[in-house]
Amino acid sequence: MMDRRAFLLSALTGSLLSAPLAAEAQQTGKVPRVGSVAPSSDPECKVTRMWEAFLQGLRDRGWVPGQTIIVDRRCYATADQLRVILKEFIDRRVDVIVAGNSAAAEAAKSATKTISIVVLHNDPVGAGIVASLAHPGGNITGLSSTPPEMAGKRLELLKQMTPHASRVAVFYDSTAGPRTREEMETAARTLSLTLRRLEIRAPADLASAFDSLVKKRPDAVVVPLAGGVLFSMRRRIIDWANQNRLPTMFPSGFYVSEGALVGYGEDLGDSFRRLAIYVDKILKGAKPEDLPIEQPSKFELVINLKTAKAIGLAIPPSLLQQADQVIE
Repeated sequence: MMDRRAFLLSALTGSLLSAPLAAEAQQTGKVPRVGSVAPSSDPECKVTRMWEAFLQGLRDRGWVPGQTIIVDRRCYATADQLRVILKEFIDRRVDVIVAGNSAAAEAAKSATKTISIVVLHNDPVGAGIVASLAHPGGNITGLSSTPPEMAGKRLELLKQMTPHASRVAVFYDSTAGPRTREEMETAARTLSLTLRRLEIRAPADLASAFDSLVKKRPDAVVVPLAGGVLFSMRRRIIDWANQNRLPTMFPSGFYVSEGALVGYGEDLGDSFRRLAIYVDKILKGAKPEDLPIEQPSKFELVINLKTAKAIGLAIPPSLLQQADQVIE
């Protein structure tokens, strides 16, 4: 967990690194500023594949980070840290805020009604982030991530992978809305699965969740969405499940590259590249209210055979044939 001292040090480091460019922007008035927030328990706020894809998306449109555009990336582990970061972006009058997960999108909406916000949110209409996908209105636009109905599909794939499974632990955080939960429940009834629902509102909730699962062991673990605290705690969940030889299903292939067994959902790298398109359009004069929310068009099934071997699970050949990527 990122403590206050580590967080403040990280924030100060980010400010110092961007200060010379910020001064240049004030002098010339020509260099736009983008503030981005990402969930992470890592005090160093290490670069992820999604962030690299976002920067590449900017470069593809002619922007040079550090020269023609200031891009300030910050990480948070708690809601309080997120609010501090957003206030700093607002005080510094960034041109665009990029909120690449549902929790950050909702916090950014509450923080400002004037600065343009580009979001990646699993259900922006259902959460009240925008008025509609076609006509978002206000100061927010961007992408909807994996639709709620994908949650049921993940359970179907899990059942194919572990036909004898009957008890499934499901980790939820604030980003999992009612539609996602309903899809999970409906699919579970159809597949004769019993769901053990675990609410993770803060990092401290994870340890007690693990203790409860040791006492009443599930057959598998599912994380249907991980846009907030679950994203920052993803490695703890993956490591715990692997140590206990439990199959895991996550919402995208990104998690499989970090050791999860299976991921099914949108290609997050592609989504973050598309976020850069929105930033580019806004910086060139477009208004967020006029830019429709895009829905994901590229999904992928990724399987980690190395993890399967480590937990003693044989993946059915039929499922391997469906996979877009197999990590060996």
